[in-house]
Amino acid sequence: LNNTALQRIRLSGNMISGNIPTEIGLLPSLELIDFSSNNIQGSVPSQLGLCASLIALAILGNMIEGYIPTELGLCTSLKLIDVSYNFKLIGEVPSELGALSGLETFNLANTAMVGNMPLEICELPKLKSLEANCFTKITNCDCCTRCLVDYLG
Repeated sequence: LNNTALQRIRLSGNMISGNIPTEIGLLPSLELIDFSSNNIQGSVPSQLGLCASLIALAILGNMIEGYIPTELGLCTSLKLIDVSYNFKLIGEVPSELGALSGLETFNLANTAMVGNMPLEICELPKLKSLEANCFTKITNCDCCTRCLVDYLG
């Protein structure tokens, strides 16, 4: 990854395995990351917080584990975050994501994330869609636009 002008990485549905490289943070012009529906493992690298131009992060439908890094709250251009269907993604939703004033869509359905939805996220002015397993795992989510039943236990 040595192209500072790269704006989009769209690799959805390609059966890619491995980790998201930490070097992704070296791409300051990156606006779109779409690694959805692959076999990507490992954690979400905190270096994503260095992608100041990032507008959309779609990593749904993989085998990502660990936590959503708090550094993602530094990507103030983000409009879409979709981490759904990563069943090993754990922890609480970072309140630092409340700094994403342009965030419109946030999907964390069918993950193992737990706890209260931070008020900072519920108060985001442009948030239109927030999906979570709010009947069983994510609680106090009055701002969720779609609550899914946790069928995985």
